[in-house]
Amino acid sequence: MVKPRSRLTRQAEADALWQLTDMSFSQLKREMGISYSALRRLLNTEMEEQPLESMTDEGETHLG
Repeated sequence: MVKPRSRLTRQAEADALWQLTDMSFSQLKREMGISYSALRRLLNTEMEEQPLESMTDEGETHLG
């Protein structure tokens, strides 16, 4: 459930990414106790695996 050398489970990573759609990086940092750099790295990794063009969402996408 946890990637090597990671302190977050895959579920916690997915929750953090989902929360970024509604919260800023600083709000999420305070709520979940995850540093800005960890959140940014997580978002970058997700964006490399699944670019914005392939995402089908009814609403707009806001990043942090």
